[in-house]
Amino acid sequence: DNWTGDVAVFGQNARVQDGGKEEGMGVSGRFTYVPWKTDNGILHMGIWGSVEEPQNSTDEVVRFRARPESHVTSVRLVDTSTIDNVNEIMKLGLEGAWIMGSMAVQGEYIKTDVSRKTTDLLDPKVDVDFDGYYVQASYLTGGNSRAYKGGAFGRTKASDAWEFAVRYSTLDLAEQAGVIGGRGGEQNIITLGVNYYISPNLRFMANYSDIETKNYNDGSPEENPSVLQFRVQYDFK
Repeated sequence: DNWTGDVAVFGQNARVQDGGKEEGMGVSGRFTYVPWKTDNGILHMGIWGSVEEPQNSTDEVVRFRARPESHVTSVRLVDTSTIDNVNEIMKLGLEGAWIMGSMAVQGEYIKTDVSRKTTDLLDPKVDVDFDGYYVQASYLTGGNSRAYKGGAFGRTKASDAWEFAVRYSTLDLAEQAGVIGGRGGEQNIITLGVNYYISPNLRFMANYSDIETKNYNDGSPEENPSVLQFRVQYDFK
């Protein structure tokens, strides 16, 4: 009733690739725990991690980039470009959430370490690491509350109710800029949201995001766009 645990092992085709290339492999896991729970409140804590080993070939590359939390654009304002000679990728995430009646607060932090290898002692490959996090808070009117079960938030069941939310996120890919070039950079976003639930199956949503990116090649702000999005959603549950 108060904890969950998951583990996964994954890879590419379970055979030796053409040309003698061995498949890449990965292992991931997540554990959540609820130390406090009442009829209208809950405290959630979680930790997860993964270790990935790319395919054994000369094309051991990885790339990190992100849209500005909007899929109405294909533009990535922060982008490491290609990181080559990757030996291992390790990720660690921490998560937390608190619900008390109509109020909900949650956040998550992730750190990624990229271990690189070299066959040239005169040209050692520098390891790099990146991180990011978000925090957000929301409030539902009409005495409604966000649903939670099994270590995850569920579908909000509300009628004739408003939801107001604020979110801050940051993604730091700056270190890569000093390794092989690339844009790298840091992206910071503040988002204000309002949702109206007509019924548990139908809701209207609006988000406004103010975005700032920095390119650490010169330390000055690079892009400061804004995004306004609207969405209508109906489901058949």
